[in-house]
Amino acid sequence: MVKKVTSLQRGNSLGKRRCQVYILIVQKSVKKFRSFAEAEKADRNFYKKLTGNERLRILVELLNHGPEQRLERVSRITKLPRR
Repeated sequence: MVKKVTSLQRGNSLGKRRCQVYILIVQKSVKKFRSFAEAEKADRNFYKKLTGNERLRILVELLNHGPEQRLERVSRITKLPRR
């Protein structure tokens, strides 16, 4: 569950700055399955039990999640002199 708190204003040397604060509430749970097929079946049953609005909320959360900024992968092949 994600709760959005209204904008906060803080003063600093550059003036007032607005920022949004998100509070994440995570329910931790673990289930152990004997096979991948059993785990897939449990996932399908979980999503079948959700209401349409709950499924839609999950979809909107996934769509609003922008791609994370990552460092560009760089690789070089360097030939070293033989000893």
